[in-house]
Amino acid sequence: MNTALLFGATGLVGKQVLAQLTANEYYDKIVVFNRKTQHYSSPKVEEIISDLKDLELIKEKIKGEVVFICVGTTIKKAGTKANFEAVDLELPISIAMAAKENNVSCLVAISSLGANVHSSNFYLKTKGDTEQSLSEIGVKHTYFVRPSMLFGKREEFRLAEYLGKIALKAFGLFLFGSLKKYKGIEDWQVAKAMILMAKNKPKQNVFESDELINIIN
Repeated sequence: MNTALLFGATGLVGKQVLAQLTANEYYDKIVVFNRKTQHYSSPKVEEIISDLKDLELIKEKIKGEVVFICVGTTIKKAGTKANFEAVDLELPISIAMAAKENNVSCLVAISSLGANVHSSNFYLKTKGDTEQSLSEIGVKHTYFVRPSMLFGKREEFRLAEYLGKIALKAFGLFLFGSLKKYKGIEDWQVAKAMILMAKNKPKQNVFESDELINIIN
């Protein structure tokens, strides 16, 4: 039985990952970890309800071929830097450690364009710290996607993001060469690229927006 594990299925990209995994004939089972039930209709989906602080439960249930980590928040929504790190750094580390211990062979995680452990920006430094920590844990095939502005329908309205999308759509056609990575990308495109990474196991392990587009074309 081919099993995929998914954290962050209620987010913008996570929803797309789940939809595409459900439609993918290769996967017989998708184990989804949620804080609240989403009442999925597909018989392929097994939902695990947890506050995601129960590390023993996570460790027990992370058994499969690949784990997709689509968790993420904003500092504004988290309220404090510590709360932000709990979601964007500590939780992915716990997931990766459990995956490694249970011999999950592939891990695909959403990061951010500009992620860098040496960044003076707290958000980007945290993303860089997450990438470094997960790489050091050593799941055999570990991949990070660094999308630019994400296009898709969010449940909550973000004014700055909305204005940024308008600007990127207007100027995206003029971004060439090294600037292509700044082009916006659709949520479903990121999800499709993540699933293809898990299937094809490329040697490269970090992918920015333009490289994600190349994967799916």
